[in-house]
Amino acid sequence: SDILNIIFQGIPYDLLEEKEIAFKCNCSRERVEAALISLGMEELERLVVEEGGAQVKCEFCKALYEFDEKDLKALQDEVIRKVH
Repeated sequence: SDILNIIFQGIPYDLLEEKEIAFKCNCSRERVEAALISLGMEELERLVVEEGGAQVKCEFCKALYEFDEKDLKALQDEVIRKVH
């Protein structure tokens, strides 16, 4: 209600409901996998060959998702399944 007092600056109002607000990130390993799959076969192969894996950090909650060579190969298999 402190914010409402600032916004309404003396204008009378009725507070109908209060809700707790909180930051909640909806990132997940599955969403990151989908993003990596969207890079396509060539980029996934480059990550395997040149990097030996991948790290993806959520810009919102800072969660770190790590994918080793085996994980990336599984994502490549997923790309192949989606194409065929």
